[in-house]
Amino acid sequence: MGSISANMFLTGGGQAGELIRKTDWKDTPLGDPETWPDALKTALNIGLNSGFPIAIYWGREFTILYNDAYSSIPGDKHPWAMGKAGSIVWQEIWHLIAHQFNDVLKHGESVRMPDSMLPMKRFGYVEECYFDYTLSPIIDSTGKTRGIFNAVIETTYKVLNERRNKLLHALSAQAGKFTRSKKALGEILTPLTTERDDIPFALLYVADPLTGKYKLTQAVNCSALAFDYDWKVEQAVGTGKPQLVKDLDKQLPGISDTGWAEPCCEAVLLPLTRNVSGVDACLVAGVHPGK
Repeated sequence: MGSISANMFLTGGGQAGELIRKTDWKDTPLGDPETWPDALKTALNIGLNSGFPIAIYWGREFTILYNDAYSSIPGDKHPWAMGKAGSIVWQEIWHLIAHQFNDVLKHGESVRMPDSMLPMKRFGYVEECYFDYTLSPIIDSTGKTRGIFNAVIETTYKVLNERRNKLLHALSAQAGKFTRSKKALGEILTPLTTERDDIPFALLYVADPLTGKYKLTQAVNCSALAFDYDWKVEQAVGTGKPQLVKDLDKQLPGISDTGWAEPCCEAVLLPLTRNVSGVDACLVAGVHPGK
């Protein structure tokens, strides 16, 4: 039985298929598509014509080929990523996933990773990303594993929404514990001390009913530098709308230890209402650098 020709397996596939057809592969580790192993041709044909995000990693270099549905996953690395080695495309996370790829290639056994967190750099910054993915062996006619079939779906929004809803419930439950407002205003942010993935630090300012001056009633997960910083609370309350503060890494270096590769650079000022008489408090919430 003859080998599958390039005209047969490199059909369809939308823009990704067109990109693969237009690429000169002769000087790459894969070589001329006519010489590609049938196992690669078959897997790629299935991937290109699938509506599910699929990537093929071939050979010991894990050269990546992918379909249209997968093209959004590399972010602004697409279309540059097509045909590059996995260790180059995913340089920032390769130390986390290389052993998985090598194990599949060596042992020929599939790997399943549900809601796995991978801090990927896709749009110029390191981003907190979650994926449900499988790595399955692509086996040739001799029974040897030659590549990896990667089916993947991004679950970032699902994971973050579930985590944030949990945090909101914790804050609501915390608020319901108190019968005196003074004690509540000094402890209401306590759940944030152990839940720093979305709000790395926070400060609560409340207006004194006699003077109208805004005073700090609670601060969590931030250095003392934040206490004396002019957050422009009155200005934020005056607008009644959220205000964004930028360049905190320059103005307040080390304000909060996020445990992330990049420093916390932004915070949001959120005017709060305790009753129908109007706004009388302001929450300063740090923005996680991975968002």
